[in-house]
Amino acid sequence: MESPKVLSSAVLLAVFSTLTACGESDIELCNMAYDEADYSNAMEYCQRSRAISQPDALYIMGRILTEGLGGIEIKRDEGLDYLYRFLFVPGLSFSDYPYASDVLRELSNDGDFLGRHPDKAKKIINLFEKVIDNPEFRNSQNYRALANLYINGWGGTEPDYAKAWLYLDEASKMKDLDAMYYQVAMFMNGMVDKSPENISRFKELVASRSRSGVASVDELREYAVALLDSKEKDTDTEYGLTVLRELAGDNDGESAYILGSYDLEKNDLPGAKKWLNKASELGIAAATIKLSDVMYAEKQYKGAFNLISKAAESGDPMAQFKVALIYLGKTSYGSDVPVDYARGIEYLNRIASVDPETVGRNSYEYEALVSGRRALASIYTYGAFDQPKDVKKAEALLLPLSDSDADSAGELGDIYAMDESELHDNSKALQMFEKSVTSGLAENNLIVGSMYLHGLGTSPNFEKAHRIFTHVADEGNIDAYNDLGNIYLNGLGVEKNLEKAEELYIKSAENGNHASLYNMSVLKASTGDYLSAYVWSSAYASCGYDNVVSKLRYYYGKVDKSQQKKAYELANETVAKYGCEPKKNAKKWWLNPK
Repeated sequence: MESPKVLSSAVLLAVFSTLTACGESDIELCNMAYDEADYSNAMEYCQRSRAISQPDALYIMGRILTEGLGGIEIKRDEGLDYLYRFLFVPGLSFSDYPYASDVLRELSNDGDFLGRHPDKAKKIINLFEKVIDNPEFRNSQNYRALANLYINGWGGTEPDYAKAWLYLDEASKMKDLDAMYYQVAMFMNGMVDKSPENISRFKELVASRSRSGVASVDELREYAVALLDSKEKDTDTEYGLTVLRELAGDNDGESAYILGSYDLEKNDLPGAKKWLNKASELGIAAATIKLSDVMYAEKQYKGAFNLISKAAESGDPMAQFKVALIYLGKTSYGSDVPVDYARGIEYLNRIASVDPETVGRNSYEYEALVSGRRALASIYTYGAFDQPKDVKKAEALLLPLSDSDADSAGELGDIYAMDESELHDNSKALQMFEKSVTSGLAENNLIVGSMYLHGLGTSPNFEKAHRIFTHVADEGNIDAYNDLGNIYLNGLGVEKNLEKAEELYIKSAENGNHASLYNMSVLKASTGDYLSAYVWSSAYASCGYDNVVSKLRYYYGKVDKSQQKKAYELANETVAKYGCEPKKNAKKWWLNPK
């Protein structure tokens, strides 16, 4: 059988001219040229003004330019734009153009295109949501592509992991191993809540992938951990341990570490040491550190120190931090490891020399880096371990951490707030204290409120101080009640209200705040009630504050002689209720003001 003759492009062009003369439209000629793989002529006909508005023409132009068919120069962004326009031709029916769903998937998976055109990404999401309602297009590929849109948050919105999980789950139910993999990855990376339902589904997915022979070691390990964490039944726990033992037997250090930690929690020391030792030999530094802690608890100081030193020398930052504390005498290893400040500082400097920007924020390494830098900064802030005080060095260590670590920001605030510090700057102090609160150090809210109250680093803002103290008090902080009492006592940003102030002071005193005892005495003295002022001053003095002696005597002297016995009795009652228990045989001088 003879092979079909291939017509030259010149002959084809002549044929097309004839066809046009016979009434063939540009779009028909475009389709014919594309089918014949004559892409240059296909482009010529497709680009004609009337044809380019047709779905076929837009699709053909998009394919030729994105794929560089026939040697034509690839212009991917332009080609994708044609494909995008194809999808949104008014009245386009996906049933008439079955390959339209392929185009929709292609655009949905092109992060560069979606990132450059968020408005188009949003329209693609809306279109996909409509298309997926049609049973004809409910296949695993479409579900995966739609999930991809939500995972990445294309279209100018935040990622919606909950929706992505649901769409991937639909694909997974269709035995789509890729969808299962993405769901497993989402679970392992904390992109979905580890609710009982999601844990159960995760276990099903890994079991399914495992039966298919494609589950990775990481997946199986996480699967085993989920079984241990679920605690649904003993058989789950035992199967999880079996999986981990098999993985550890195949030299997976992480699994050996988990087994060692599990045995340690169960007080199975022989089992813990066996698995931790294996994990340590396989290079898991955390296992080396934990094994060292076990040996330390057993008073095997030399062996414990040798282990952790080995991990430190290998570059593990947490081991370096622990070794630094040992040399600084913060962890006693007895005569086996003498204190050596210079070595301790050397190890802290090793940790601090790492650029925080090169370390993942939620990683084990970042935790060690933060701990090391903060320890070294504290040494320079106050001068210790043979190191001179140098707040500028402390500032340099803490500044790179201040955006992500609440404690580092708070410590920088302390440095800037120190009156004697060469870096004293209340404005910067306030900035850092506010940053520390934002990052999670809620107790610094009191400092922030106080700075707004007294105008430190900012203009006084009584309303803001009141709002902060109220919020902190609602969270149960007793010191905030005392601060609120001061606001009402002095009418700062609120109407003066002595009854409210007294209520707040007493609430604070009931919970052990000593300053509120003194403030109650001031409140009572302001109303001329010197008997009560003496009583509350006595309670304050009972806690060892002898700076109130002169006022105590003054108030007692103002009490009518006929009331002095009563004052003494009330003082005893108030001390017993709100004050402090005196030391044995201590003279109760605050009750004998004369």
